Amino acid sequence: MDKIYFRRFETTARMGVFPHEKKAPQPICISLEFNVDSKKAACCDALQATIDYDEIKSTLLAVIAKQHYQLIETLAEAISENLFKRFPISYLKLSVEKTAIYSDMEAVGITLIRQC
Repeated sequence: MDKIYFRRFETTARMGVFPHEKKAPQPICISLEFNVDSKKAACCDALQATIDYDEIKSTLLAVIAKQHYQLIETLAEAISENLFKRFPISYLKLSVEKTAIYSDMEAVGITLIRQC
């Protein structure tokens, strides 16, 4: 099975449990990969034969904008659930990182691996 991936999509999200985190959106970084059968798309060279990257990105942004998330785990699970509902995928590896938590650390985050 082939995989499509998004590597290090940087954006912000309303998330966190501490008062200073609730004052402004927090910088996050999302990476994901999911399975796809790319043979049909490669043969016909047509966007409708594969998964549109813009639709994936729009889904990510819609989930992020939906609410304030207390935990990074909750945001990651919400993204995962929405991607499985909207797209014909059966495997997803998703990482969500908060990139401005500690001055002496690049990021903290979670990686989910889901199959259905």
